[in-house]
Amino acid sequence: MTATTYPRGGSEIDVELHTIPDFVREDLAAATLASVEDFLRQPGGREFIEARKLAKRPLQRQPNERGSSMEERIRIAVIEPNKPAYVTEIANSLASMQSVVGGYIEVVPADCIPGGQALRGQNLLLVLNEEGKYQGLEPNFPIRDGADWIVGTAFLCKSRSDEMTSVSEEDAELVNSLLGRKEALDD
Repeated sequence: MTATTYPRGGSEIDVELHTIPDFVREDLAAATLASVEDFLRQPGGREFIEARKLAKRPLQRQPNERGSSMEERIRIAVIEPNKPAYVTEIANSLASMQSVVGGYIEVVPADCIPGGQALRGQNLLLVLNEEGKYQGLEPNFPIRDGADWIVGTAFLCKSRSDEMTSVSEEDAELVNSLLGRKEALDD
């Protein structure tokens, strides 16, 4: 076996896999599996994993066997700090999404926002700046009953299968009401 390079906090480490004894690899695999199982048992754990898988998939795809492909443009509800959400349209591309949030994107289930149980089953996703806290972005709203905060600009979209799709005005209105923000929603 050759060396495998793993990214680690901005640098890389090389690991000679053949030098790791089998019993250590087995212990690591068992510990990893136990950690994943514990995480999945937590409320929202499975949804978080599904949202992360969706975020890691390439956004540009070829038409499938039925001839359909993802939407070229999607309507999103943009949530800026201390402002009501508004609906706008963007290209359905990674670059456009990164432009909205101001950096790398992270995708989490939208039901993590305050009162989010009202959003369960609606396939809503919250897209945010993955490095917003490191960049010192302005706090936007609390999540998970105040245990954490979304910082910087985020946006709401829907998921269908493995695609990000458009939200409706009603979705944005519901988010505004849950966040206690009011005013017009159109851009």
